[in-house]
Amino acid sequence: ISSETIVLHLPHGQDAQPFAVDYFVSPIPHDGSCPQSKSKATLTPSASIKSFANKVQRINSTLLVRPPHIPPLPELRAPPPITPEGEIVKPVPEKTFIQKYWMYIGAVVLIVLVGGGPEDTEQPRRGGGQ
Repeated sequence: ISSETIVLHLPHGQDAQPFAVDYFVSPIPHDGSCPQSKSKATLTPSASIKSFANKVQRINSTLLVRPPHIPPLPELRAPPPITPEGEIVKPVPEKTFIQKYWMYIGAVVLIVLVGGGPEDTEQPRRGGGQ
């Protein structure tokens, strides 16, 4: 069973003339080609007309009347800040890794140097006999 939908776009106000018409038929394959017939037999012109006449009785038609609508507005970015002279304010440059974390790096280096481990006070022995 197929169906058709007719959409009439009417303007606001007294004028009743549609400014656009949309026509949809379903089911239609997504590639826009004609649907394949279920029967493999070829139809003669008179048989195809009779077949079409039988199918027309089963067509489901829908008529929609729609007023015009305003599409959604685009989301705009905020304009950049401007100086009193009319120039764009330049953003603050981002700091490098060393500029951001020099205190932590210095603390780690200091801990490694100060806490290097216990010193070995015992002299190594050379074995040579007794």
